Amino acid sequence: KELLGGTDVDFARAALLIEPTDGFSVDLSARYEKNTAPTAFQQHFGTPLIAPAGSGLYTDEPNEIIANQPFSTEVDTLVTAATVNWDVADDLSLRSITSYVDHTSEAAVDSDGTAVDFNYVPEDNGGFKRTSESYGQELTLEREGETANWLLGAFLYHEEAENALPVVLGTVGGPANGLPANALLEQSVDSETDSWAVYSDMTWSLTDSLRLNLGLRYTHEEQDFMQYYAIPTVGVGPLTA
Repeated sequence: KELLGGTDVDFARAALLIEPTDGFSVDLSARYEKNTAPTAFQQHFGTPLIAPAGSGLYTDEPNEIIANQPFSTEVDTLVTAATVNWDVADDLSLRSITSYVDHTSEAAVDSDGTAVDFNYVPEDNGGFKRTSESYGQELTLEREGETANWLLGAFLYHEEAENALPVVLGTVGGPANGLPANALLEQSVDSETDSWAVYSDMTWSLTDSLRLNLGLRYTHEEQDFMQYYAIPTVGVGPLTA
């Protein structure tokens, strides 16, 4: 029996501010978080189809689950950022924001939520594994005048992500689906995202009580996906797509 809904988190954060001159500063920060609390795909709020009522093979108690396979979860997240502010002139400032995020989630669960050997996500190779690595860069140039203020900006973003979900159909689940016992179903999705944008914001003070504001932004984004499936077939081998 596993208890769910808990928290087991390690957390660390660091920040450093560097100001070599009055008009120039560098702000660095980093945050790391690790969560190892167990999780599950589903809980039962009634009698499941694969476990008879009163059999003791499942539970419908809140935040509890009975299973015949181990549970494990590990989520690691690292976030770093660097912000540079530079007063180029009395009325002109430049800002740069650079970011990096690295996220990994690995989980092994008994996905049928019972003690019946029907299906589960194995611990091998990280189980249900999701990874994401991204970079971001933004630049802004801003001027504050007596009657007109304007801002020009540009943004770049790149992300590479992977999702892999292996499922084992156990000694009951395999034959029930016309496959061998302990058949492994594999599926994964890989993606890559590239995005960039340019934008502007301008404000004119026409009178003491009247201002005109205009804003423009153009964004371009491209995403590439690759999806993979593998299903074992008796006497033929795996079918992939």
